[in-house]
Amino acid sequence: MLTSPTKKHHLIVVGDSRHAYMQPYALTDCTEVAWTGSLYPFTNSLNATNAAHTSAAGTAAPNTRTTSPYIDPVNGSIFPMGGGVETRFAGIAEPASGSNVTLMRLNTAPSLTKAANPLLWNALEAGGAARFVAPYWRHAGAMSANPGVRLSLRGGAGTNSDSAGNLQGSYVYDMTGDGYDRLILSVPDGYSWATYVTPGIETMATPAGTTVNLQTVALDRPILELDGPGIVYCPIAGGGWSIIGAGGNGGWLDLNVIPLTFWKDYIQLFAEYPIFWIDLGTNNAGSLTQAQHAAALTQLIGRLRSQWPLAPIVLSSAFASSTSGSNPYYRAAAADVASDVPGVLYLDTYGAMPSYADGVTAGYYSDTVHYNVTGNHALWATIGNLIGSASL
Repeated sequence: MLTSPTKKHHLIVVGDSRHAYMQPYALTDCTEVAWTGSLYPFTNSLNATNAAHTSAAGTAAPNTRTTSPYIDPVNGSIFPMGGGVETRFAGIAEPASGSNVTLMRLNTAPSLTKAANPLLWNALEAGGAARFVAPYWRHAGAMSANPGVRLSLRGGAGTNSDSAGNLQGSYVYDMTGDGYDRLILSVPDGYSWATYVTPGIETMATPAGTTVNLQTVALDRPILELDGPGIVYCPIAGGGWSIIGAGGNGGWLDLNVIPLTFWKDYIQLFAEYPIFWIDLGTNNAGSLTQAQHAAALTQLIGRLRSQWPLAPIVLSSAFASSTSGSNPYYRAAAADVASDVPGVLYLDTYGAMPSYADGVTAGYYSDTVHYNVTGNHALWATIGNLIGSASL
């Protein structure tokens, strides 16, 4: 399914910081997977402000949830899941010109470039219609009529909206209500990805559009995906997160943080056939037994399948850290669950990667827990090998 899909599948990664901002490695080294899309990566230079609006990150870093800056401190902690921004309007008109000439930025992501993501780019250049999808959170205090918000693709060098290589989505004017909805920008078949190899995708307010004081929009990062069969990489992994919560950090089983309805209401905005990839346990080191972790994994899979009954599950066993030991409980628990629960693919990344001492010698670590660039390239090449072997 991952190597030769017959449908478009969104690979939803439920994990911790080890799976945050991994797009450049997945889309470079994991050659066995048929990649046709990805959630846009970003750094912390996400927010854009002017006199008409102020923006605050809904996350402190890529894929790290914090309490909402402007909205609800509980529900706001689970959105944006992919990492995004909240923008609060000031009650005056947006500028009619400025750094982007005719369009004002609410948020901007760095380019998902050909150089950094060659496997996806190969698919884009092969042709076909594509789209950008950006979830947003509906709430009572959201923008209700003006100024209007839309997605803007800046593929070319020109700064005007009608410059070559630039495309615009439709405006949304009312984001009030409950739950989630989405902004969409369609990219026609024949778009010259080979020419516009450093695209920037932005969420824009209407130039000169009137704003209402204190109304707020909550925007997630956009997903770029081709139409047709393929795998779209969508990590919603959270830095510091674990399966049950530890040390004050979030837990994927905490219904106060991740309500059951989230798994359907949010993911169905962009996914029809999701595959869930779970990689958890590192942040619970020493706090669970093998049996307890296996039970928690089984419970989490049950919640996912209560909303998506046919969803395949991938379980991986992380990789060694300074405290993991030779066979950590979360590795053994993942193997147990994969053998007991139907429709689960087990990737023993722990066993396939070096021990902690050997990884240090190889220069794989940026600290005692996370891999650096060298380690991540090696990890994702290994993940590809494991997936390729499983497909045989």
